[in-house]
Amino acid sequence: MYGVVVCSRCKRAKGVSLDQKTTTCQCGNKIILKGTRVRARTEDARELAKAIAAENARLRGGLEEYRRVAGTPRRIGGVHGRIVDEAAKAGKKDEKVKAVALKLTESLGSFTAKDFVLILTSMGIAGPHDRLKELIELNLVYEPEPGRFKAV
Repeated sequence: MYGVVVCSRCKRAKGVSLDQKTTTCQCGNKIILKGTRVRARTEDARELAKAIAAENARLRGGLEEYRRVAGTPRRIGGVHGRIVDEAAKAGKKDEKVKAVALKLTESLGSFTAKDFVLILTSMGIAGPHDRLKELIELNLVYEPEPGRFKAV
């Protein structure tokens, strides 16, 4: 079983195995687990990491913000996730943007701005709406029907 304890010196949360008697914090403080309050308990090490992050957020007054951000998915799946993986190999940013448009057209036939924005955002490329406008101006993408796009 794992637990989350807080260092009395630096006030940072730390994950520990509750079978241990002591642990040492990053700041060098020795924490004796027998008399220390355990803030959270879990059986799973992956859940332990989430519990540590939540406790650190709570200690710094940002628990609500942490919960809001932690609830958003970090990885998209399905067709969009596959396109992210394939387009990431394309090279420079401009080539990745073009690859996204081409892969969306291959996979979906035509795509929406929402599809394009979702993929570019998950790849960390800024200004996805501006990138789509640039592709349209360069005649690399056209709009066969309102709100739907295709790569050439």
